[in-house]
Amino acid sequence: MAAAMAAHALRFETVRSNPQHTDTNASALDFPSASGEIKMTAAVFSTENSAPPQIHYLFHQYRTTGRKPRTELWHVHHFWQLELILDGCGGELAAETEVLPFNSGDIFLIPSGIRHVFHYPDRRCKWLSVKFSVEPQCRTGAQRFSLNEILEPARTILLHLLNAGRLPDRQEVHLINAVLMIFVNYHLSHGSDCSQPESTFVSRISGYVLSREGKYISVDDVARFIGYSPKYTSNRFRREAGLPLKTFLDRQRYEHAVRRLCFTSDSISTIAAALGFSDTYAFSRFFKHAAGKSPSQFRESYLHSM
Repeated sequence: MAAAMAAHALRFETVRSNPQHTDTNASALDFPSASGEIKMTAAVFSTENSAPPQIHYLFHQYRTTGRKPRTELWHVHHFWQLELILDGCGGELAAETEVLPFNSGDIFLIPSGIRHVFHYPDRRCKWLSVKFSVEPQCRTGAQRFSLNEILEPARTILLHLLNAGRLPDRQEVHLINAVLMIFVNYHLSHGSDCSQPESTFVSRISGYVLSREGKYISVDDVARFIGYSPKYTSNRFRREAGLPLKTFLDRQRYEHAVRRLCFTSDSISTIAAALGFSDTYAFSRFFKHAAGKSPSQFRESYLHSM
């Protein structure tokens, strides 16, 4: 069940004054808070037949809704997403066959491959959405949690690290990944079975694509990396991952474009060049096909929602 995914155990403590630490095998991260210090202690445990999962932060968004009710379209992501409801609400998340109402303080974890849709009420709602990958992947259901002695410190640290309007630096990303591990482990240890783990074949391709940071990758490039013919690579990826390899490559590129549009001040032409597009027109066509709006319109909408 959760044993394979919970090879890392992370523990949170609230420290009031002058704590003394005697565990020399654990690493701690301190953040100031109104009530003292929040200390995260991460202890790594190994299991004989499993490797710890790898968490990769992708991007985050602070979002708000207006005073008109709104329902999104049903959709599926190949990444995981963590939703922290910060203020207001009274909406609902429909995930596969479940309907989960949410209010301020609720936390949702939606694994990859879960068909879902949000319904927002006729009043203001503010939340933080964090997208990340888990390698090796596994299939499990969405869950809603309320704040408790474990998740509240994790939430506080995540909000501290994920400031609106900028990308976290490399050191902060390592800390973000560690905190996201807590949410994943908590999810798996509270009734969510992890079944049908992602194959090593798909996991290797996912890691290779992520390492390219949004630059153009062809099916032939992936085939050369993995050591098989393009046809075999495409067919096997579709069979094991459940979607075409070309679709996966385009989605990864799109997500990197979203990240740069939301969290950098780079011009559209600079982003297009960084992602390997021949010109801004090619980038705009690609992005509009995926998002339904141009890169400049998408950036304007994001900034307006903050």
